[in-house]
Amino acid sequence: MPPADFSDVSSEELPAVRQAVTDESAHRDRLARIKRLRELAADGRDRARMDQLDELERREGQNHDAERIRTHAAMSDATWARIENFLKSGGVARARTGTAEQQAERERLANHKAERERAAQAGSQRQPMRSAAPSRPAGTRSGGGSRGPR
Repeated sequence: MPPADFSDVSSEELPAVRQAVTDESAHRDRLARIKRLRELAADGRDRARMDQLDELERREGQNHDAERIRTHAAMSDATWARIENFLKSGGVARARTGTAEQQAERERLANHKAERERAAQAGSQRQPMRSAAPSRPAGTRSGGGSRGPR
């Protein structure tokens, strides 16, 4: 499946789209950790820990549902449907990688542009530099007039 292209999303909805992808990724990470902890607790037959993990998973589900409602409210139903389809098909990793790479490229270009502007501005304000060493008449030696003992 090719990476999703959300370039046509309006600038008002784009932060909500990014938030939805980030929230989904964090949710999946948390569920994976809970699953691993549950496996460890099951190996040790730790019933109290299993109960704690059940409660933790329930709370994570509630928090995730609340986040989804908030991000859905910030975008149109059509955009929400596209995001949901994208996330359900496992698109979180590609979206986060692509978004991070695109953001890094934008920052690199902005920094480069700022450097060029500063250099151009400094070049236009710079005075002609004078030589730091005074000029000597032709045929004189450097190093002074007296010679030391031989």
